[in-house]
Amino acid sequence: MEFLNSFSMFERVMFWMAVPATVILVFQSVFTFIGMENYNNDLPEIGNSASPADYSMSHFPVLTIKNVIIFFSIFGWTGLAMKKAGAGDIVTIAVAIVAAIVVILLLTYMFYFINKLSEDNTLDIINAIGATGTVYLKIPAEMKGRGKVQAIFQGAQREIDAVTRGEELETGTMIRITEIIEETLVVVEKI
Repeated sequence: MEFLNSFSMFERVMFWMAVPATVILVFQSVFTFIGMENYNNDLPEIGNSASPADYSMSHFPVLTIKNVIIFFSIFGWTGLAMKKAGAGDIVTIAVAIVAAIVVILLLTYMFYFINKLSEDNTLDIINAIGATGTVYLKIPAEMKGRGKVQAIFQGAQREIDAVTRGEELETGTMIRITEIIEETLVVVEKI
């Protein structure tokens, strides 16, 4: 480490801030990529929801252990680069702080938007109300038996048991779902 002799005290402080933080950051990254760390472990739980799409920006903490490590790594290397470029101490500290904060905010927003890309495909039968489709298996009149309908809701075609309060509905009849009786049974009407 002969090269440290050419550093001023200020540059040595920046160097010794950057190196340990960078080493820890590299280990964290390696552990994350090989599956030994859950990158969402800094996220708080939100009620009973397990969907990352439910997280708003206020649920993404900026002050986490990972972000503190990133801050010191970026702060140290930026400070060292600024000092080697001939900047004064105050300018170096100011630019290093701004650079570190910008990187942390960019990473926080990046993970926020990545989590918003996730999709919850859990079937919620309430979304079926108002959906249209066709009778798949004949539905007896006046709720005297069950048939099946195919309807598109929640972005996919679904097959679901159905009854009707009106006349018998033959296969191929266009229908609209009007109410839900139970999780797997809906009431339909002819359209």
